Amino acid sequence: MPLIASNPLEPEEREVLRFLIKYGDQMLSGPVTIDGEEKSMSVGEYIVHGLNADDVRSQNPLHNQIIEEYEAHLGTPGFMANRYFVSHPDPAVSGLVTDLIAREYQLSRIHNKYGPVKKDEEMLDDLVPRVVTELKWKMVKVRMDQVRQQLKEAQEQGNHEKLMELIQEMTVLQQAFKFISHQHGERTII
Repeated sequence: MPLIASNPLEPEEREVLRFLIKYGDQMLSGPVTIDGEEKSMSVGEYIVHGLNADDVRSQNPLHNQIIEEYEAHLGTPGFMANRYFVSHPDPAVSGLVTDLIAREYQLSRIHNKYGPVKKDEEMLDDLVPRVVTELKWKMVKVRMDQVRQQLKEAQEQGNHEKLMELIQEMTVLQQAFKFISHQHGERTII
């Protein structure tokens, strides 16, 4: 499945979808705090909630379709996301999902030299929040780059009203970037 060249978030979105499809029905081992309340959540519930909480949407309509259909089936007893999406009537959906879940690589024995290598499913409590946060982080970073370009253009055109509007947006984006970077465990350099 080719990447959409105009979507700079494609790799991060694909990783979120991979976790959603492969591990969505598995429970996170610890409670998750949502709106000050601790809840037990599945990987799928966590991802859907994390994306919806910040109104995260993809430029790729196929990604949005998969997340929306997953959300519609959330809580349906016996729903197996991988089976549902692999046999989806839309060949673009089934092709993308097949590509996402078949992306496993067999590690050579040398990787086990210093001890067993943990698999994704053994580290879901760490990996799932990280892939969702990485997507949000990259989304804010891309938007900041776009606003910087627009600021430059507005300054060249002498459009002071647009300049003030963009400066306000950049301030909000910088605060969000700092917050997400802290969650992400990264140093923030703006």
